[in-house]
Amino acid sequence: MASVKEIKNSSFIVQKYIEAPLLFHKRKFDIRIWALIGYDGKFYLFKEAYVRTSSEEYDLSGDKLDQIYVHLTNNAVQKYSKNYGKFEEGNIVSVKALSDELAS
Repeated sequence: MASVKEIKNSSFIVQKYIEAPLLFHKRKFDIRIWALIGYDGKFYLFKEAYVRTSSEEYDLSGDKLDQIYVHLTNNAVQKYSKNYGKFEEGNIVSVKALSDELAS
């Protein structure tokens, strides 16, 4: 068993996979926005944001469970998909496009 000192000096990442995520045209997405915390502790938020989408429709069935193009929205991963850019240029849409889709 780890000692309290060992645990205190360790880093952990805890996450939960969301099985029923909000989708954009049946595909996963994430929203990217830039933020900066200055040396003085002030927080700055860039007004523009964008939405990154996956190249494949979201599906939790057995044969799709381990498909990275279904579950990850990272451009560094998606750019290798045969469907990259098929739905949106560079798999990127505006926050307004997402908002309009979710409102409909």
